[in-house]
Amino acid sequence: MLKALRKEPEQRYSSAEQFAADVRRHLSHEPIWAGLPSAAYRIRKFVRRHRASVIAGAVGALMLIAGGTGLTVGLMQAVAARADAVRQARIATAVNDFLNDMLMEASPGEHAHGAQATVEDVLDAAAQQIDSSFRENPEIEAAVRLTFGRTYNQLGRYDAAELHLRRSFDVRRKLFGAEHASVDEAANALGLMYFESGEYDEAEPLARDVLSHEGTLYNADHLNLAEARNILSAVLWARGEFAAAEPIHRDALEMLRRIHGVEHPDVATYLHNLGVLLWNAGDRAAAILPTTEALEMRRRLLGDDHPRVAASLSNLAAIWAEQGDYARAEPSLREALDMRIRLQGPDVWWTGDTRCHLGYCLMGLGRYDEAERELLAAWRLLVDGLGQDHFRTQRAVERLVVLYDERNAPEQARQWRAKLSDEVNSNGQ
Repeated sequence: MLKALRKEPEQRYSSAEQFAADVRRHLSHEPIWAGLPSAAYRIRKFVRRHRASVIAGAVGALMLIAGGTGLTVGLMQAVAARADAVRQARIATAVNDFLNDMLMEASPGEHAHGAQATVEDVLDAAAQQIDSSFRENPEIEAAVRLTFGRTYNQLGRYDAAELHLRRSFDVRRKLFGAEHASVDEAANALGLMYFESGEYDEAEPLARDVLSHEGTLYNADHLNLAEARNILSAVLWARGEFAAAEPIHRDALEMLRRIHGVEHPDVATYLHNLGVLLWNAGDRAAAILPTTEALEMRRRLLGDDHPRVAASLSNLAAIWAEQGDYARAEPSLREALDMRIRLQGPDVWWTGDTRCHLGYCLMGLGRYDEAERELLAAWRLLVDGLGQDHFRTQRAVERLVVLYDERNAPEQARQWRAKLSDEVNSNGQ
């Protein structure tokens, strides 16, 4: 109200301070400064005669003041939003320019040793240039490192991913403070990397910290809140806390649908993750629906030949195999494995995970020699990519134990049983 009054001083007070002082004096029953006594007397007489009209006018004035304040706040918010959009566009342009320059330097497709350059070769070379390229612009450096960290994470290069994601998080926290959307974005990326690499104790506090900003930094649905829920639920089910994980993940899925609509690649990912959660909880029948929905949506949005399609197809076929429908599962697992090898490479843990499912399926069909080859290959890839104690690796070990038990090879079964960890839940995906 004081700000509104200052806009028209000639009609009211010469200053907000004078008005405030008069209010205090009036509440103390002291003479006020505004107007001569005779004028005050006339005003009091007028108010007494026209009390209803004066009250209505006062209410109208207050509504106008409030409305004007609301318009001012709305305008300020719109200006701030536009400035933020311009800033984000500038950052995105700088990131894209940097990546394009690095790709151009990789032409004509060879690195220093004359071999064909890979995506990882280009990334590794470009990563060496980040410090010198953005020494004077830490905000852009943080955005570049976020992009690099996410890419390394998708490649399963967790050490490199952690380096860049941690630096992005630290730089943004220093620039913007602990409670800022861009800091939470980096925290989620870092938390997701920790989950996927099996470091659940590192992932959980990052997700919970983002969620602690709900109601303060975020007063409505936000991608950061949805993703933090997604990560937290994944950590919980990986620890076997399925009853706690499911409602959190369903909240994340519904929030994402409100943000993006029902048809979006990220919605498909959350559906896929819901299927993973239910599958790990042992409810294979319930897991089929969201996994099928995720597969169909990914095919519509991404095409039939895509790593995410391979992931959903692999999971769905693995569920069929665990339900005993081995004949139905085998061709889909082979299709998924072919996609994994072509699109992600033969030596990554994702390929090992699908090999593990295929080995289990072949074991169910009684084709033990083929099953053994697939399971041993799967175990090697999973150990290399995720470590011995990761639940995916432990699942491969458990299946090898079952295989050797069924083949009446007790010594081999004993050797593999010794590799099992009591701390790992080996039921799930």
